[in-house]
Amino acid sequence: QEKMPKIFTAIILLAGMAIALYVSGNGSPVYALIMAQASSMFAVPLIAIGLLLVLNNKELMGKYKNTLVQNILAFAGFILICVLVYFMYAKLIGYVGSM
Repeated sequence: QEKMPKIFTAIILLAGMAIALYVSGNGSPVYALIMAQASSMFAVPLIAIGLLLVLNNKELMGKYKNTLVQNILAFAGFILICVLVYFMYAKLIGYVGSM
């Protein structure tokens, strides 16, 4: 279980490094900032999934484990996050394509 946070961190760092290497050829710091911000949005749904898993773990949370209503609200929030990320990437792809 202790390997998962290290693996997750390595994946995030490698993604950032790959984007930095890709952007370094373009030479535009604005483009680099846009790509860095966009790449961080990949983590948001993953963090939401991690939170849902932890909050539903009876062994870990005990009496504070999520109820059905809380899970429904959390799932609705997760769907909203995914929709927002989708539209952000659709807009970003259009913006990057015009550069």
